[in-house]
Amino acid sequence: MEVDLDKTEGEIIGDHKFEMDGLTLEFKDSKEKIEITWRTATESGKFDNDALFALAFLIANPAQQDALIPIKTEERRVFRQVKRVKLTKDMKAGSEINVGFKFTVPVEMLLAASQGGLYVPKTK
Repeated sequence: MEVDLDKTEGEIIGDHKFEMDGLTLEFKDSKEKIEITWRTATESGKFDNDALFALAFLIANPAQQDALIPIKTEERRVFRQVKRVKLTKDMKAGSEINVGFKFTVPVEMLLAASQGGLYVPKTK
């Protein structure tokens, strides 16, 4: 039985059992995780989807490892400013110091603000 992960958004729907060459794999799907049980004629064990992912990553070649790692890119705009602050305590009153700071903003947020809209981050 094949499961089309593109249609299930990465989740195995329901429980599945696969048998081949004396090895039995059982997948039990819950909302939080997938539990995998394996059995042979003499041994058995359990692991979860985190362990399965780690194993897949371990045996994958570099190109396959790149495919396993999701990469999110986002265009950002960097702003740098210097503000002058007038001191009132601890130094000579009336002294001024310059404070530099830098912050980044997603370009998508700037576009939404320039059009009078509310920025809502994209979720998976």
